[in-house]
Amino acid sequence: IPKRSKNVLLMSSFHHDDQVDTNTGKPDIILDYNATKGGVDTVDKLCSTYNCARNTRRWPM
Repeated sequence: IPKRSKNVLLMSSFHHDDQVDTNTGKPDIILDYNATKGGVDTVDKLCSTYNCARNTRRWPM
């Protein structure tokens, strides 16, 4: 059940209609987002660990 105090806008090319899960009463798009948001956190963590910037020794002119 969505919280009344917050507006949530989700755009998806995978979900084309507003199906609601019968067990939880939540929209399917919210359930899919909650199930996969851990992957986004993992990628963000890995991207912050590694640096792909080039180190140059060129003198500015």
